[in-house]
Amino acid sequence: NRLFIAVAGAAFCVFVEVLLNAVGALTWDYPWWNAGAPWLIFVFGYLTFFLVSFWVFDMPSIRKKLSVLAMIYGVDILALLVFGVALRWI
Repeated sequence: NRLFIAVAGAAFCVFVEVLLNAVGALTWDYPWWNAGAPWLIFVFGYLTFFLVSFWVFDMPSIRKKLSVLAMIYGVDILALLVFGVALRWI
């Protein structure tokens, strides 16, 4: 069941991230992204990644997979241009 694996994988990743933060091997830079709000890390940090990964993997053709992958890369490149080059936040 893909949904169960996505939820279990996201929960495991949040668990590891909280453990790493507890021993000082991982720091969180934003006050809203921490162990006090693990649901944010679960939903937006890991669950969306697993769900989209399974969705793309299950697509019927390579052409559709590549188009979604190109769209994801396009959004990333646009974000780098806007936030890195134009706004100098990165």
